[in-house]
Amino acid sequence: MYEYFKRGEFYGIKVYEVINTDIYYNLAFESYIFETIKKDDFSIIFYKNTDCLVIGKHQNLFLECNINYTKENNIKIARRESGGGTVFQDLGNLNYSFIGYLDLNDKEKNFDILMKSIKNFNISLTKDDKNSLFYKNLKVSGNAFRLSKNKFLHHGTLLLNTNLSKLNNSINIKNINHNKKYIYSNYSKTTNLKDISDDIDETNIKKQILINSKFYYGKIISYTLIENNLNNYMSKKIKLLKNFNWIYNNSEKRGEINV
Repeated sequence: MYEYFKRGEFYGIKVYEVINTDIYYNLAFESYIFETIKKDDFSIIFYKNTDCLVIGKHQNLFLECNINYTKENNIKIARRESGGGTVFQDLGNLNYSFIGYLDLNDKEKNFDILMKSIKNFNISLTKDDKNSLFYKNLKVSGNAFRLSKNKFLHHGTLLLNTNLSKLNNSINIKNINHNKKYIYSNYSKTTNLKDISDDIDETNIKKQILINSKFYYGKIISYTLIENNLNNYMSKKIKLLKNFNWIYNNSEKRGEINV
């Protein structure tokens, strides 16, 4: 049963759908919303990226990524500001972000929103202790989190129609010699939601997520399309995200990567 959240006059959900498909732009926009969100607001972001490999803040690039494959296939590499493991993304993958202050943003509520939204397509998902969502034993969603300044970011992926061959080839599936210095990905076999149900599509998933979000976080007060909007914060953040030293942070080996 839904637990309704009691809200004041100014509470509500601000939704952003980003048209831009560049990983660095989208991470910068997400960061901008995180830094500027008001105490009584809650934001949901939807976006997609062209081919890229996104590693967690505390991961070793060379232990997680098949560098040669990413170079040969023009797959960009980015390091995000949240923890967690490495994910491959393309236009067949839908990214979502739940952003709000810690006393409002609840990851268990968010997971309930996601699972109920997928259930609408007669697909029952389960969550493991690593905060991934599975259909039977096949992973369809990975999630990561960031907590800073009493603000909480919960973002994740939904495999709709992703190129699973590129996914498997771009990530080092077999981690070797785990070093406590790094955070390692927990790899699982994956599947696309489109392979489970032909009825599922991006538009209706987003619609269901917003419908279910209203039970927990109040009414939608705005829906904004974002394409190439830039401000001073985002320009600086994009520059940082593309910076060699940021991408190679926690990675002892050096070499060339795609940006």
